Amino acid sequence: MIINHTKEAFELQGKAREFAIKAHGDQLYGSKPYIHYLDMVSTTLHSMQDGGWDIPEEAFVAVWLYWVQEDADVGDDALWQEFGETITKAVITMHSPMQSIKDNKIAYVVKVAATLVNLQSSVIRGSNPHFSWYTKQLAKLMDK
Repeated sequence: MIINHTKEAFELQGKAREFAIKAHGDQLYGSKPYIHYLDMVSTTLHSMQDGGWDIPEEAFVAVWLYWVQEDADVGDDALWQEFGETITKAVITMHSPMQSIKDNKIAYVVKVAATLVNLQSSVIRGSNPHFSWYTKQLAKLMDK
């Protein structure tokens, strides 16, 4: 794994993870606590970096916050106060039209990582409708 993060960045990542745990509460991803899904997306993001992707440091924070607005009803102001403008804008953009996602590097890499995890999970569960959806989404993301 490429290690180029500062102590402050690691602390902010931990803060974002804890924020997500609290915000998602008892929510599940399949049969597991939702944080399991976010852990998988974070691991995938690190693997992408290991594979040569240029991953902005803020993406390692935004990855934990990907769904807190839609699933946990956390508002923009709460995110802004805790994590600042850049990360909040990326989180908002992750749920925008595809071109907006592609235009925001942080949102883009997190969306790719999340899509890869969802695709893998749908294959493992044998969920053909989800497999098709995530295959198409990944193709759209990769079509620059």
